[in-house]
Amino acid sequence: SLDNAPVYASDEKPFFSVDQNGNGPLTMSELQINIPSAIDKQLSDVQRSCVIKAIERLANEAGDPETLNPANVAYLPDQESWSQLNSSSKRIILAQAITSRSFAVC
Repeated sequence: SLDNAPVYASDEKPFFSVDQNGNGPLTMSELQINIPSAIDKQLSDVQRSCVIKAIERLANEAGDPETLNPANVAYLPDQESWSQLNSSSKRIILAQAITSRSFAVC
């Protein structure tokens, strides 16, 4: 149902486009974020570059969402919660966690 679909401003693209049927580690293509204009205006070129580099580093460190141990990724739920998620949800949550963490470290 489209009733629960996210709503974006007409000029804003989705934040990222995770392949919900993908497998293996998240790719930079999946994590190619579209920084919302309200946030982007507040970022310097150095901060923007830092965010992109942090996303790549954190994605490499996390590895495959299906096989990672969430205890080794400080910003993910515990093992019990993580193991109950389907592969699509793991990819989406990991992408959200990586992008959020990247802004926090920069």
